[in-house]
Amino acid sequence: MIIANIDDYRKQCEARLPRFLFDYISGGSFQENTLRANIAELQATLLRQRVMVDESHLNLSIQLWDQAMSLPVVLGPVGMAGMYSSRGEVKAANAAKAVGVPFTLSTMGVCDVHEVAQKTGPPPWLHCFGTDARTPAFAAARRKAAPPPGSGA
Repeated sequence: MIIANIDDYRKQCEARLPRFLFDYISGGSFQENTLRANIAELQATLLRQRVMVDESHLNLSIQLWDQAMSLPVVLGPVGMAGMYSSRGEVKAANAAKAVGVPFTLSTMGVCDVHEVAQKTGPPPWLHCFGTDARTPAFAAARRKAAPPPGSGA
C-alpha cells in the first residue's frame, strides 16, 4: 500500500496495532465533538499549490520563550508512544530535534524523562494532566523535572 494521505496512515495503524492501542490513538475524549470539529476544519482548509516560484528566501523560524524553533510547530504529546514503538518517546524527541522544533512529553509517557531529555537538546516540554498543582500529575512533573541523581545538576 502506498501511503498518500492521513486516512492511509490510519488504515495501516488499524491493521497493525492491537485494538486498544488503535482506539486510544485514533479517538478523542468524551463524545469526540472537538475531534470532529478539528477534522471538519482541516478538511475545509485548502492549500494553494505554487510551482516554479523561488521560495529559497522563506524563513519560518521563530523564537518562543527564549527557544529558537525552525518552524512555528511543537511536536505534541502522544501518551504511551513507547507502546506503539520501542523507545517511542526517544524516537519522537530525536525527530523533533532533527527538524529544530520542541518535543512535548506526555505524563502518560513510557520512556524515562531523563533519557528523553538527553535526546532533545533543550528540555522537553511536559503535557501535564490535572486541575491544580496538588494533583499527582503535577507532583510527577516536579519529580520528572528534577535532574537525575548523581548528575551534578
